Amino acid sequence: MAKVFLTGDLHSDPRRFSRKAFSDLTKDDLVIILGDFGLMFEETESKTERYWLDWLENKPFTTLFLDGNHENFDRLNALPVESHFGGRVHMLRPSVVHLVRGELYNLNGFKTFVFGGAPSHDIEGPATDEELARDYTAGVLKKDDPNFKKKKERLKKQKKDFRVEGVNWWREEFPTEQEFSHGLATLEENNFSVDLVLTHDAPETYRKQLNTDVPHSVLNDYFEQLRANLTYKHWFFGHYHRDTMLTDTDGCLYETVLELT
Repeated sequence: MAKVFLTGDLHSDPRRFSRKAFSDLTKDDLVIILGDFGLMFEETESKTERYWLDWLENKPFTTLFLDGNHENFDRLNALPVESHFGGRVHMLRPSVVHLVRGELYNLNGFKTFVFGGAPSHDIEGPATDEELARDYTAGVLKKDDPNFKKKKERLKKQKKDFRVEGVNWWREEFPTEQEFSHGLATLEENNFSVDLVLTHDAPETYRKQLNTDVPHSVLNDYFEQLRANLTYKHWFFGHYHRDTMLTDTDGCLYETVLELT
């Protein structure tokens, strides 16, 4: 029977799949990355991205990924929408596939609801705490700002984290109201019953349980609402750079590669 593996954020480095165990798989076997794939991040496909995407394509398994908050959404959303595994996808290579938010897929027998995306928490930039409380994107720099260069240099001297819109940060990292509605409609069509839920961010209960400095967002509340109403077997997410089970069935993955049985 074809296999399904899950792992957390790659951040453009797929070398964890170099292990011998992965050489015995077939293209029917699925390796799923829970966001922050990172190999579609530059303005155009770089030599490094091309190398690793071709490297994955030449592996014996099929690579699937959710989007996280470190993807180039201009490039990702410009790809043609195709249908595979019973839902909408973007194809980076014939066997390197992006799974779209709010879709339901049949992944080797697992009825799987997928919802990527998350708010970045390293974008405070020049914004005050008050401004960030109103809008978490307030600190993102914009290239058309007449004071862009001055702000950038000041932040570098202060050794502060910052992001530049359209360069290393994209507004589409956070789901739209339409995507939230689509996810709910998909689950309603399936009587709120699935085998797997795969997300990049976490339900609010699990975010709190992780005792993280990653701030709360309405996406956590959305997932919390889903968790309360769904019948499911497992829920796995990435984003928090932890490898830990939070219940007998649900967990956060980072570098661990977990085979589902």
